[in-house]
Amino acid sequence: MAAETHSNPIVQWAKITLLGIGQCVLSGNVISGALILAGVAYSSWQAALWFFAGSLLTSLMAKWMKAPDELIDIGMYGFGGGYVGVLVGTFFMIHVPAAQGELIFLLLMGSILAVPLITTFIGSFASAGISSTALPVITLVWIFMAGFLHSDAVDHSMPAHAAETAAAAAAVPYTWETFAYGTLSAFGQVFMHGNAVTGALVLAGILANSRIMGLMGVLGCLISIAISMWVGIPEAKVADGAYAFNSMLTMMALGGFFIYLDWRAFIYAVIGGVLAMWVYVAIESILAGSFLPAMVAGFAIVNVIMTYAAKFLGSVRLIDMANLSIPEKSFLKDAPPLPAEAG
Repeated sequence: MAAETHSNPIVQWAKITLLGIGQCVLSGNVISGALILAGVAYSSWQAALWFFAGSLLTSLMAKWMKAPDELIDIGMYGFGGGYVGVLVGTFFMIHVPAAQGELIFLLLMGSILAVPLITTFIGSFASAGISSTALPVITLVWIFMAGFLHSDAVDHSMPAHAAETAAAAAAVPYTWETFAYGTLSAFGQVFMHGNAVTGALVLAGILANSRIMGLMGVLGCLISIAISMWVGIPEAKVADGAYAFNSMLTMMALGGFFIYLDWRAFIYAVIGGVLAMWVYVAIESILAGSFLPAMVAGFAIVNVIMTYAAKFLGSVRLIDMANLSIPEKSFLKDAPPLPAEAG
């Protein structure tokens, strides 16, 4: 759906930038973007600045490179640049606080490379009838962070998650607060800012766009938190939301955004959410010691697998890419019949 244009270019570009921020959690809505940006700003105003700058710069670069206007206007390029900006900016503030010049350089380079990379991923996956979601962003972040981590600017003697590891070592019993803080923190963990206030604002942003997607996200968190408790993951890690945010995004995507929502699709989304959690754990284990974050890799990989599989399964119905919208608008009456029903 094309974004509404404004005669004032400042207003227009601010809107495109906020749409890009909202797209990070499948919420192409200006209010959603503003609430998400406010949540990140609560945790770190510097990270929010990098977030906004990355989204704006990449959108402007896409315009200069004459990328498709329909993708620019809905924030698809801003999503990539903004997410790279907030993740790399947050990492640098934690581990390389003095490297502001290098961060600006990476942000500029990321804005340039993001345009052909996002275009390639979108075009390639669109030919298969599915979305690449966060795959180009993850690729871009890993490229830049891996290259910089080979320099002398980072203190490699200290693990990237030393604080969390130390906290998780304490034997703390699970309580209802584990569920509450784990759920809210998970929404903030999408942007590497795992605190309850940031998460609450991100959740508010999602709800401003779609109540169904917000509910599916919360259910994804609760399910993954329950599994984390069952397998004995330390309470501090569970309450931090680290094991829940990939499940949250996956259930939002499969539960009405990319697939028509009915009871079968709901079960399909739950399966995807559980798989996303374990793929995240696997990738985090593989990357252990490299300083590279797993980020939303679990969501991105599982979403591609599950949406592509939906094209050939008789139990769920994939929404055509041209008709993607919020679940409230993707009514089942507009869905194609299942193979059994068609017969």
